[in-house]
Amino acid sequence: MINTLRSPRGLLGLTVLAVASFGVSAQAQTVLTAVADSWIENINPNTNYGTENRLRFNRQAAGTAPNFTEGTRFRKTYIAFDATSFDFSGAAIESVSLQFVVSANFTPTTAGLTSFKVFGLIDGSAGDAVNGWTETGITWNNAPSNDSGANTMGAGAVELFTYTLPAGAFSGSGGLVPAGTVISLNSSTLTETQYAALLGFVQADTNNRLSFVLTGQSLDFSSLEIASRSNTTYAGPQLTLTAIPEPSAFAAMAGLGALSCVALRRRRAGV
Repeated sequence: MINTLRSPRGLLGLTVLAVASFGVSAQAQTVLTAVADSWIENINPNTNYGTENRLRFNRQAAGTAPNFTEGTRFRKTYIAFDATSFDFSGAAIESVSLQFVVSANFTPTTAGLTSFKVFGLIDGSAGDAVNGWTETGITWNNAPSNDSGANTMGAGAVELFTYTLPAGAFSGSGGLVPAGTVISLNSSTLTETQYAALLGFVQADTNNRLSFVLTGQSLDFSSLEIASRSNTTYAGPQLTLTAIPEPSAFAAMAGLGALSCVALRRRRAGV
């Protein structure tokens, strides 16, 4: 093996290997799983749901269930990711994807129509701090940036976009969204404006804490449920970051390639 590396062909191979390795790192992906998630609701304002295997969010539609009237039952989901494993200073985020998995069959009130809003807790706000909220402590009454609205948030949160499930997410004439359906929010599923808002929010992070809030937009009697990080059947929330190295890294790799070429020429010249 040592002899091979010392041969001119070996040196060339070493250069190609370095460039190939650099090509992989140029598209390095970091998949983050939620470090905390929970849902809250206004009719049980002091109840915590952080140990459940599901996350719920909706605006209550008209119904006959007790204890609430049309439009007065609201649920919101809080999700936090720890991005410490991603070096924001050494690489630029090229793309981002936020992913959830539906954990229970869901039939919307209006067949084929389900939409929800995605908010981000602003970098540096109390809610985005590491101890801004806890999975087993958050409630409707103490949730950061929460307000009394069904699909709105208060100071410290920014609305990123409203997402409507595509027709392909529904099955059957009743418009059922089956358990196991993957909801991916990325450049392929969002509009250019929506994706720019998501990417910009992530790129603006400075404390390695990325927190999102999901609220219902369409009026639904039941609640869309996604798997929490405690779910053992379906994957919990995931945030995938794809990075490219900063220009200094490109320069370093270019220098390595140049040095390898010089070494190859010197060997061929018998130096």
